[in-house]
Amino acid sequence: MNKSFIFSGFLLLFFLSFFGLGTAVISGPQSISLLSVSQLDNGSFVGGLASMSLEIKPGSGSIFFESYPVSKVDTQIATRIANEVACEFSDVDCSKFDFFYTIRANSPLIGGPSGGGATAVLTLASLENVFLRDDFAMTGSILSGGIIGPVDGLREKISAAKSVGKSFVIIPFLSVLNSSENISKNNDSIEITKIVLSNESINNSLAEPLSFKDLNSFNISVFPVISLFDALSLASGEKFSLKNKPFVADKEYSRIMKNISLNLCNRSVFLRDRLDSVSDDSFLKDPIFNKSMSFLNDSSSINDSFYTRASLCFSANIGFQKLFLDSLENKVLLDNKKSLKHSIEEFSSAVNSFSLDSMSDLESFVIVNERLSEAREYLSLINDSNISSSLLASAIERYKSAVAWSSFFDFKGSKQVHIDNDYLFSACNSELESVEDRLNYLRLIVPNSFLSSIKNDLDLVYDYRSKNLFAQCLFKATKVKADENLLLSSLMVDKDGLNTLINAKLDRSKDLILSQKDLFPILGFSYFDYSKFFLQKKDYYSALLFSEYSLAFSDISKYFPPKKSFFGLNFNNFHGFGLFFFGFISGIIFFIILFPPNRKKRVK
Repeated sequence: MNKSFIFSGFLLLFFLSFFGLGTAVISGPQSISLLSVSQLDNGSFVGGLASMSLEIKPGSGSIFFESYPVSKVDTQIATRIANEVACEFSDVDCSKFDFFYTIRANSPLIGGPSGGGATAVLTLASLENVFLRDDFAMTGSILSGGIIGPVDGLREKISAAKSVGKSFVIIPFLSVLNSSENISKNNDSIEITKIVLSNESINNSLAEPLSFKDLNSFNISVFPVISLFDALSLASGEKFSLKNKPFVADKEYSRIMKNISLNLCNRSVFLRDRLDSVSDDSFLKDPIFNKSMSFLNDSSSINDSFYTRASLCFSANIGFQKLFLDSLENKVLLDNKKSLKHSIEEFSSAVNSFSLDSMSDLESFVIVNERLSEAREYLSLINDSNISSSLLASAIERYKSAVAWSSFFDFKGSKQVHIDNDYLFSACNSELESVEDRLNYLRLIVPNSFLSSIKNDLDLVYDYRSKNLFAQCLFKATKVKADENLLLSSLMVDKDGLNTLINAKLDRSKDLILSQKDLFPILGFSYFDYSKFFLQKKDYYSALLFSEYSLAFSDISKYFPPKKSFFGLNFNNFHGFGLFFFGFISGIIFFIILFPPNRKKRVK
């Protein structure tokens, strides 16, 4: 056989193999029925249906949106957020496709987020080649973690679905919670008030509570759901659910985190005992001392939640350190400040020289640098002529915390990944796009006073990017996005729904952590642990805050491909390997057809 033919055949084989590996099969256009409300000329409201269709084509991750009648800007932004959430649930790389959404309705649509849940269901179904039924309609917003968030106007929407012959309706569980789940009586300090995010609630009837008993009065099946998977299961007739596996911390993580907690808690005991050297024992009556002792006592009652222990002892250390510094003269404090500044810069130089070869290295690098930056910030606020013991104590303990956390550079439980400036820059920009989408959305629905902290942190993100500090940019942007998600969740869910919301977000965090193969997320699990601690103490706002952080930091590895591969190909997911195998076998078949073996018998 001609050698050039053989060479061409092998080229064909490998081209087909590569084509099989890189191609995801996306289903054709699909549609879903959205429930909406419209305002009539007389001021009353009536429910209606709209049809949303989606077509996905190879592209670069762009999202195109068309509607008739023309929708409001908030609906378009909600569609982008829903797309992002759906992509987080899929193994398909959405950056390689363009999404074309089209909405058609017979009546004017009112802006708002109530189509977000259905949009996420439609998007995920299309990405995963799951075919949706056509005999249902859905309403509900979409929150971080794929939670179907509450909306108003349910009575009007359900009646509209019945009037057009739909078999069933999917609505948010969080819109029909039992009154028995009233957590406000457990924590009167919570100041989270439901703010309606669209003018659907101009009429009080739209905001009228809907109980589970009411659902039986519509003569149509109504299914309240919590999560995106719940909704997709009903919408398709197939079963989708989060992972239900035993959930324990990585052993190496536990070992290191235990040592960190011992380090910080032993320091608490040392700082507490050092106060006895102060001649004046008035500190015993100081509220700061009592609060620090409370932190220390709480930490001693915790066994396996090592991050929680470390956090409580860190808080105690700041208080004990402050009280001791109160007893020192300004000259001594100034010497302490100068010595601390030198130690920070020396340690920072050592940290910045570390090679980042794994996700744990990257997380450790960002955690340590963040604490060192905070320490510098506190030092910069100090007036040398009258040094604040509070600022100096905060700077000292953040430096000590940074040193303790640097032990995670020895973490062996994380596979090596490609971490360089190109990947970090791309990841930073991706998170920034998500942050800007949410900020634009929030600007439409809440007063600017709600956003000042988010805007300040966002300025810091852009500052990191301008200085080419892309790792810090990525993690700070991720945290800002979590803060935005927290605000959205707080605004859309009332007090009675917080407990359910927190547990749903923690379930999704658990699912994400379990999904990480040899890439144990240090921050994601730590915040998960801390959220559970606050949930047990019925501090629901803190529990919600850290559940958001857990969600945000449990899936950062998606931006960084693993280093270990075969001929440069990543076989981490079975879907990709299956496509490669199919392409490879197809290449062999084509090779045999085009270049059949020589069947002539050899002459002896």
